[in-house]
Amino acid sequence: MRYFVGACKVQAGTIYKPSHSESEKFMGLRGPLADEQIKWGITLYMHTTAYPSVTDFMSWLEGMKDHLPDWLVAGAYLTGKPLLIKMGDDLETLRAAYFWSAETESQIESLEARLETALA
Repeated sequence: MRYFVGACKVQAGTIYKPSHSESEKFMGLRGPLADEQIKWGITLYMHTTAYPSVTDFMSWLEGMKDHLPDWLVAGAYLTGKPLLIKMGDDLETLRAAYFWSAETESQIESLEARLETALA
């Protein structure tokens, strides 16, 4: 929730005060999504709205959750570091490979291990 409030402050220039029920709804996201995915979702959401709110974000996220990258790639994107972002992009590309091979799987495992180490 702090990340959302901080992002709202940057985006709208005001301090957003979520209600108690909004905070509870927001905390309910932690089950199906990793923190990195939620933070990446918040980052994307802030680029689409001028007046952020938890209720609107929850609705937006419901439609986008199948399109968010996994926690590892989202974490790489959140660092803002070009090398890690590229590694995240490469991992997403390899996972979507049309022709799956042992080499592709090896590259995926290598990138996953490197990203996990870099993000630890």
